[in-house]
Amino acid sequence: MIFAQLELTPNNIFIVDNGAAVKWTMQGVGKNGNQGVAEGISIFEINENGKIKQVSSYWDDAAMMAQIKGDLTINN
Repeated sequence: MIFAQLELTPNNIFIVDNGAAVKWTMQGVGKNGNQGVAEGISIFEINENGKIKQVSSYWDDAAMMAQIKGDLTINN
């Protein structure tokens, strides 16, 4: 694993009918000590029994990995 530490923080939660979306921020520290940050969203589809049927998540993995590898800087 490339990460020494990885943390997801939910920023917003949206619920509509049989679905939900969570906008989140992921912060990671690589084994090399470099930090990376990415924002993303996870979409949840809920079945008629109230159980999670499917989850799809989207974020810029390449940008996060470039930060960890030292190819990009974090913009705050």
